[in-house]
Amino acid sequence: MSLDILILAGLLHITAPATPEPQQYLATAYALPGTEIAWRGHDGWVNPSQCYQRCGTIPGQANVLLAGGLSLQDAADLGLTVWRLDGVRWTQVVHCAQFFGGAYCGPWGTP
Repeated sequence: MSLDILILAGLLHITAPATPEPQQYLATAYALPGTEIAWRGHDGWVNPSQCYQRCGTIPGQANVLLAGGLSLQDAADLGLTVWRLDGVRWTQVVHCAQFFGGAYCGPWGTP
């Protein structure tokens, strides 16, 4: 299940599609070692220590993980990476970086 990635006016929008069961997402940034945030459907991104077993998407509806709060350039400079928990392992699903002199954010690995 891949995320929808859209760039509007240079701003990054990432949406997780609707799923019957909650999906867990985690974001990291290469430029900020040790920094992790987890997606909690009703609150948005929080520190993983604040999850209390409640982090994940809201079942049955698309979840907007990022709604233009970060520019494509900033996401690439940070080395933003979004991970999804697949069973017992975290799978990289989106990665942002500088490629050949330009900012890029896109799907990573298999959907």
